[in-house]
Parts: sequence; C-alpha cells; structure tokens
Amino acid sequence: GAYYVVCGGHIECISVEKKYQRNPTVFLYRSVDLLHWEFLNPLCSRFNHAQDSLTEEHVNLGDNWECPNFFSLDQKWVLVVSNSPPIAYCVGDFQNHQFIPSKWYFLDHSKTFYAPNSFIDKIDRRILIGWIRDCKGTNWQGCFSLPRWLSIRSDNTLSIRPIPEILQLRKGEFQHENLLVSKNEPFSLLS
Repeated sequence: GAYYVVCGGHIECISVEKKYQRNPTVFLYRSVDLLHWEFLNPLCSRFNHAQDSLTEEHVNLGDNWECPNFFSLDQKWVLVVSNSPPIAYCVGDFQNHQFIPSKWYFLDHSKTFYAPNSFIDKIDRRILIGWIRDCKGTNWQGCFSLPRWLSIRSDNTLSIRPIPEILQLRKGEFQHENLLVSKNEPFSLLS
C-alpha cells in the first residue's frame, strides 16, 4: 500500500577530528499516492557515529553517493551506490527503515560503468544494467551495459554473471591454437 524511493547525496558535517566534511548518504522517502512524499530518514550513510564504513581493500566510498539502487535479493538486502565511478555495493540488513551495511565491495572495476539499475525479470531473476559512459571525457554519450544476473553467495558477496540469453548473440566460433605473438607486430585473429 505504499511506494518508496531512494535518493542519493550527502550530509554536510565535520567530525571532531575534522576528518571529513561530507557524509555520503542515501535518503528514504515514502508515498501512498506518488504525489505526496514523506521523508523517513537516511537509509544509510558512509560514516556512522564518525566511524567509516568497513570496505574491501581499495574500495573508495567517496564523499557523495549518486544513483542509489536498493533491493531485496535472496532474503538479504543490497545497496548499490555510484561514486563517479567506481560503483560500490553492500549486502546487509534492513530494519526500521534503515539499512545496516556489512562490508562494501566494488560492483564493477571499470571507470566507465555508472548508475546501474535493476529489476526482476519474468522468471524472477534480479537483472542489473548500467550505463557505459564515454571514456574520452565528454560524458554526453554512452550505451547500456549487457544485462547481469545477480545472486548472493554464501559469503554475502554478489555473484554477477551475464544472463545466459546473451549466448544467442554469438555466431560462428573460431578457434586458434599454438599462436606466437611478437611484441609490436600486427596480429589478426580473423581474416
């Protein structure tokens, strides 16, 4: 009987140690009619009581979260945030309109994958598609990524696989064996 929306951004703040000025945050809103929205609370913030979120090595959560995607998956909750990139995700719990994160990981290691969104397909798979931005810096062009099928592994990380339907796009297989490739020499796999 209600609709929910998440919005990304940050909260301006300064810690006692003056370690940060922005606390990247996802905000949660609710509506019963899609016209009037009630702010519930911050769904999740990077800094909780001045403590930085636990991350896998080299995961930078930045100072502003954009294009959040929040969903349930395999009886868990997943929050995905864009940080201009990289894209980070966390599997955690959802209680009292708040997401309790565990550990943050990279969703994608590229510098062009951005603003992913997800949906449930007709056979109940969670499918994620991102925006592949122009890597030359103009940022006005791009395309969608191939659809990725998400599930949760036993260690609370995401399993991310291309959907099997992509195999239908492959035509004509070529196989090469025992190739010698020389440095700085032109090389073609297909004639």
